[in-house]
Amino acid sequence: SGVTCASASSSALAAMTTSLVACRNDAGATPLHCAAQYLELNGLAFFEMLLEAAPSHVCETSNKSGWTPLHHFTQRFAPALSSDDCDGELWRLFLVLLRKAPAVVGCAPASGDTPLHLAAHANRNVIGPHAARLLSAMIAASPAAAAAACATRGKAQRTPLEWLPAGDVLYNECDEILSHRAARCLELLLDAHPPAAEAATPDTGDLALHQLCAAEPPILTPRMLK
Repeated sequence: SGVTCASASSSALAAMTTSLVACRNDAGATPLHCAAQYLELNGLAFFEMLLEAAPSHVCETSNKSGWTPLHHFTQRFAPALSSDDCDGELWRLFLVLLRKAPAVVGCAPASGDTPLHLAAHANRNVIGPHAARLLSAMIAASPAAAAAACATRGKAQRTPLEWLPAGDVLYNECDEILSHRAARCLELLLDAHPPAAEAATPDTGDLALHQLCAAEPPILTPRMLK
């Protein structure tokens, strides 16, 4: 129709219907795909209007390349999300998108990269100070979908963990979030010696559960509570 996003008024955007937000172009992309792919940081209010108008099934929609709005948003903003204040506006909108389409974290297009792969790829050179928070949020949104994504080799035949630089000081924290390696080892130990869960250290009286909850990140295993 020749009407551009720049020429649309705020009132028109606010009145946008679900049917318009769900419309696809020739590439199979909805307006939410396009906004997530090309959005600038000064356009977050525009993206929020689209996100509010979009029901979950629109947020879960894949274009012809197999990418969802979450794929585009993660690829574009994972560097900022990994580096910026976790309480900022960008983070708030990211969490809203996650809540509307949680299972998409494990959605792999033909290229093989899930949003979790894209988040890890953004930290391939240096792991950002909030990268662990980013990965944790995606895994918490849909643990089952994220577990499948963590085991999937995507672009360049890498899992999300294999994109991260092993020599980085934040690698171990991200490793535990993605692999639960320590938690799995702990479960094996508890299977072999269950009474250890109730044993206290002689100097502080801490149970193992006290110490695990103080770890960064906390090492989570339901076996400690049985």
